[in-house]
Amino acid sequence: MMAVQIIHGSNLQSFDGIEGTTIAEIKTRLRDVLNLSPEVNAYCDGDLASVHYLVEDGDVIEFVRIQGSKGLGRLLTPEELVYELKISNEDYTYFLNLGLPIIKNSSGADCHSEIAVDDFFKSLHEKSGLEEKNAVSQDGSISEISVSNKELEWDGRKISLNGKMICRYKNAAEHQAKILRSFQDNNWIHEISDPFELDEIEKKSAPGKKNAELIEWQAKRRAAIAELNKKQNIIKFTSSGHGFGVKWEWRENVS
Repeated sequence: MMAVQIIHGSNLQSFDGIEGTTIAEIKTRLRDVLNLSPEVNAYCDGDLASVHYLVEDGDVIEFVRIQGSKGLGRLLTPEELVYELKISNEDYTYFLNLGLPIIKNSSGADCHSEIAVDDFFKSLHEKSGLEEKNAVSQDGSISEISVSNKELEWDGRKISLNGKMICRYKNAAEHQAKILRSFQDNNWIHEISDPFELDEIEKKSAPGKKNAELIEWQAKRRAAIAELNKKQNIIKFTSSGHGFGVKWEWRENVS
């Protein structure tokens, strides 16, 4: 078993027993030990990682402070804020009407202070318990968006959520990769038809007799789905379509 290495500035430490915990949990547990500020992003072996990423043995996690104007964080134009939050223009107007803070930059154009935006959504969440409109993550980052605006992507090596890695497969098994590739090719619709063509195998079965090949492939599909669920705690994969298809849904702990 390999320890997890964590870097913050010039501070590098190795930790045992934190594998299987999320970035958000690590930020909370090691906040004082590593002097972590809330305005840090996590990178895992060079990949920008979501606060939901489950740390693995041997990972190298680097926390990098988001650069920006002192006291303001980054200054984002309305267009940049809409893009970063992955919200519609209607949602943006909705939040403006609720008091989303807006300031003028040096050239007189409207912009948003990232820190002020974070504080706004934290306050909004505490006061009204927003659900679909909630744009606050476990660590208060504006980069983790509500379920209705989440975007998944599989690049053949990792699954990303809004550009941040939630899990990776260092040696993705063929059957797991086939499921993920099918979802990616279909823009992550919530249910795909049989990616293993089990229905074609079933057609070869003699009436009233079990098809050994079909039983073997169904077992492989079940194993692939089980392994996909072990790697992350954001989405849940299950069988569908009489056991031939595959579907996914957000887990209950995703907000």
